[in-house]
Amino acid sequence: MEEKKIEADVIEPRCGHPDGTPTPERRPVTDVKTRTRTDAYNVAINACGEDWQAAIALLVHLNASRLKGSVISYNTTISATEKAGQWQVAMLLMEELTCQMVPDIITYNAVISACAKDGQWQQAMCLYQALLGSRLQPTVITCSSVVSACEKGGQWHRALRLLEDLPRSKVQANIITFNSAISACEKCGQWGEALRLMDGLKERGLSGDVVTFNSTISACEKGAEWRQSLHQMRNLSLRHLKANVISYNSSWSAQEECGQWLQALRSLEQLHQEGVSTGNLTCNSVISACEKANHWPHSLWLLG
Repeated sequence: MEEKKIEADVIEPRCGHPDGTPTPERRPVTDVKTRTRTDAYNVAINACGEDWQAAIALLVHLNASRLKGSVISYNTTISATEKAGQWQVAMLLMEELTCQMVPDIITYNAVISACAKDGQWQQAMCLYQALLGSRLQPTVITCSSVVSACEKGGQWHRALRLLEDLPRSKVQANIITFNSAISACEKCGQWGEALRLMDGLKERGLSGDVVTFNSTISACEKGAEWRQSLHQMRNLSLRHLKANVISYNSSWSAQEECGQWLQALRSLEQLHQEGVSTGNLTCNSVISACEKANHWPHSLWLLG
């Protein structure tokens, strides 16, 4: 038996009467029901959180029905895979989406973020280039994720190049973007580039946070630039930011490498005065600095 189509009145701003009263446009109730049911699936997929397998199961069930998934359905499922670190599954879902519909900026951001979490910088860069070739406009989230992917992949020069090219894409970098770029330099021992990025924050109207300073101090530590690490520690205090154990540990490691035992002891005393608890790594760095300078009595005092 043929199903009878029921229609409902859905008001749209169309003036069909002399008095300007909108004329109701009649649309099938089945269309409204379809959207409502698809939205229900989308809500359920979103509720899966990191359970990407459950999210995919719902998407498969949705596509197997007469409803079919929308771009939102795919984006929500891809987001679940991103949260779970399943970048390969995210890529496959995007390919499936592209065969049926046009992905949007949310799609690209989610897949690039999934690649970034696993350090898949090649994949992230390919997606970014594809995005630039489309009609879509990258956002600061897009660029920050690509820079983060380069950072995790040890591609500091690519991260810097991308950061420099952002104005051409009409994207303004935020502190998260800079933190990823500085961290990329830190991991590769490029302390000079890290300092250059730190100095360039003011020109962009940005102010570094504790994460920014910690990465810069760590970069100086890897380059055995203990004076620069101390300078950044002072700047951290001048910005009214509170140094944490990570800040001090990086600074002490730099002092240890250069045998600056006295400065290390002074910093340790300052840390105790501020009431910050120290761990084994902190004491070991200071003890090692004293030993390298042949000041073993101070090492015994710290051990005691």
